[in-house]
Amino acid sequence: MTTHYKQAPDCETVEVDGEWMILHSEQFTITKLNETGGFCWSLLKEALTIDELVLSYENQYKKNNHKTKNELQGFLSELVECGLIEHAV
Repeated sequence: MTTHYKQAPDCETVEVDGEWMILHSEQFTITKLNETGGFCWSLLKEALTIDELVLSYENQYKKNNHKTKNELQGFLSELVECGLIEHAV
């Protein structure tokens, strides 16, 4: 079974000068992301697999290397740990 990820409910996003701030109202936290993290975050409004996210990232930033998937998997793991994204069905 392929895992899909999406933004958790109760999160509001503000983007200022290429930096993204995610406000999680239920946990009373603010998480700051850079432009790349913000791009990935914006895609997760809809449920995506890691492979779909990698493809979008590589198309956006014109990068294609073997580390991208591992780096994005680590990023997603951190967001899951912070309660900002969840596994979608």
